[in-house]
Amino acid sequence: MRIMLLFYFYLLFNQMLFFSEIKPTILKQNFKEDQFNAIFRIDSQDKGYPLKIVNNKVQFFTRKEGRDQNFRIKSSGTKKNSFYIISKPYSKKVGINDSGEVILYNNDITDNEKVIWNFIKINDKEYLLQNSFNKKFMEIKSRKEGKTTIYFPVCTSNLDGLFESSDFDKIPKTYKYSFFKLCEEVELKPEHLEIIDKEPIDILIKYIDLSDKTLDRKGITQIKKDEDNEELRYAVRSILENIPWIRKIFILMPNEKVKYFRPIEEISGKFVYVKDKDLLGFDSANSIVFQLNLGNMSNFGLSENFILIDDDCFFGKPIKKSDFFYYDEIQKKVVPAVITDDFSEIIKNDILNEYNKYYRRRNSIKPHAFEGWKLSQLAGYKLLFENYEPPLINAGFNHNAVALNIYDIKEIHDLIVNKYQYSKETLTSKIRTVYDLQPQSLFMSYALNIKKRKVHSIPYAYYDVAFLDGKNLDIELFVLNTSGDRKYADSLYVKSKNLIEKKFPIPTPFELGTVVAKINGVQKTIDLNDYVKKA
Repeated sequence: MRIMLLFYFYLLFNQMLFFSEIKPTILKQNFKEDQFNAIFRIDSQDKGYPLKIVNNKVQFFTRKEGRDQNFRIKSSGTKKNSFYIISKPYSKKVGINDSGEVILYNNDITDNEKVIWNFIKINDKEYLLQNSFNKKFMEIKSRKEGKTTIYFPVCTSNLDGLFESSDFDKIPKTYKYSFFKLCEEVELKPEHLEIIDKEPIDILIKYIDLSDKTLDRKGITQIKKDEDNEELRYAVRSILENIPWIRKIFILMPNEKVKYFRPIEEISGKFVYVKDKDLLGFDSANSIVFQLNLGNMSNFGLSENFILIDDDCFFGKPIKKSDFFYYDEIQKKVVPAVITDDFSEIIKNDILNEYNKYYRRRNSIKPHAFEGWKLSQLAGYKLLFENYEPPLINAGFNHNAVALNIYDIKEIHDLIVNKYQYSKETLTSKIRTVYDLQPQSLFMSYALNIKKRKVHSIPYAYYDVAFLDGKNLDIELFVLNTSGDRKYADSLYVKSKNLIEKKFPIPTPFELGTVVAKINGVQKTIDLNDYVKKA
């Protein structure tokens, strides 16, 4: 009997201990650490405003603000059920300072404790954010700045008493946060790497050499960025040096040869030249037309999965095939990842308002200028939400290397033909028009929303040729480009060429002529004919 009583009191004592614990601690035990393997937008439940970066502070703003409101949430790896909130696209961690202010820290901070947060699950849609540094919870405050009300998060600790009961309805809504999942990140599994490595991947480069006197460009407006600064020579060097797993290099161009590469019959094992007119069936100088018709490249042997770049895009460091592509376990095949880290929700009214603002002024807009580019991007988003159910995500735009699937492009082409009112203009025009669709934004947003592709970010930099001083080319991807129809001095092109020559000094066996290169610190004149024989 005594034993039974002791056992009864033991159970009663443990039950008392169980109910005396703070409820969120119990809830956290059921929290999966991989739940936040995605890009999220964090919203306040009370105000419905998304978290956003403003002047290196974390604030809540209206959804109309659009960009810079997305966050990647990853396990801290140091504490169970604790996470970092990492801002996108700036890759800073959201933390708390000694004054209780929620701010941004660089990723290289030494005091990691301040940027670790516990995500305490209330239900499937609501969470509390508790900072590991001082156990305070995040709350939303507001202040007036003129006629604008700005909402911003602060930290407080006055929720402790509410955890003594199981009634979570007592928690003020200002402390609760919902998560709108934007997209899944690529999660590579070891067993998939061998499959990805076996996938044939080609690279496609759009190129034009206006120094070719046989090229007829009459009646076509020439812009400075069309001029050949031999970027293609160095782009190929960067490909062979840093992504040597590329099977073949396809060059799409109006010419029949590249003046500084060997005759195609000598290098056809690695290069394939495709003439513009052979791809399209007609003449055009509109790069957008070529990109939207790239589905036809299957007729020339381009691999199903491929990488698209312009001739001013360079690979500055080694990049793996698995950085661009991943194995889709549902489709049982290798597919391209969406290579960008700039995401936001496509809000229908916002897109329509912006589109209409530019469209009303279309007769005064230059297609090559920023406003023309913006109108073409908005038209692509408009096409998507008119034909697919929300929520839809804007995959942003990076002038960057893009991983693509040739059958996706054929689907997009069919969508344009059947659903876009200006399909003829955007698919067949000889020059840029205000009815174009911005291909890269459309390709990535289609892959993300309709094909449900996962995302992966690769370090990337965009450099204007006019501002190259102090730029770091020791990065995985970088671009040396010109902007719109601005005039650039010849000296800037010389400077740009010297910069990429220094970055990629070693010629490939596919080049012609004589080059001066600095190899192992010694400047040498190299006869490429001898170089090829030795290679």
